[in-house]
Amino acid sequence: MPETDDRLAVITGDIVKSSALSETEFEAVMQALETAGRAIAAWPGVQKLDYERFRGDGWQLVLAPAVFGLRAALIMRAAVRSAVAASETRLALGIGPGTRGSSPGTSAGPAFERSGQALDALARHRLWAFGGTLGDSCVDQLTDGLLGLADERSQAWTARQADIAARLLAPAAPSMAALADACGLRPQTVSSHFARAGGHALQDAVERFETVTGHIGRAAAKD
Repeated sequence: MPETDDRLAVITGDIVKSSALSETEFEAVMQALETAGRAIAAWPGVQKLDYERFRGDGWQLVLAPAVFGLRAALIMRAAVRSAVAASETRLALGIGPGTRGSSPGTSAGPAFERSGQALDALARHRLWAFGGTLGDSCVDQLTDGLLGLADERSQAWTARQADIAARLLAPAAPSMAALADACGLRPQTVSSHFARAGGHALQDAVERFETVTGHIGRAAAKD
């Protein structure tokens, strides 16, 4: 049964130059995205999540609450880079109401339209975009700029940096010491990889995005 939500985050993406990847590499990337989607579904506070692969090298993540949109985008990029270091994904985030169908082809609504249109309109110098809307054009422009910066910073991730960033950018993340122990690394090594990945700045950006998006969502619910 289709489900209608007042406020979804829809991330639509595709793999950059997928034809240059071997079949094994391509399937590893797509499997990593699916695995990341399952991990996001288990985050504390996530109420709904759908992940679908479509159009060959395309994928879509539908998430509620929408506040997790930027954090989820970073985790999806990390999944791609961790799987195959030379791989990359474009993506566009749209926020708004939508009806979730049994597949992306049967889902509809402003959140889906904004995400898809923003992906189609991506400029050559960017891999990420924000399709709107947080209810104010000025806020939307700032948010698009924020995604552009997060995109630029995370494009440089190595496979190791992506793996560590994904673990430490997740909600209720382990401490660096605990992560180091789990990975068989020194805490200083984990700290260095996270810093070189821009992890601290990205964490700040994620937290501010979630604060502002949550505030706007609560205000809209009162109207």
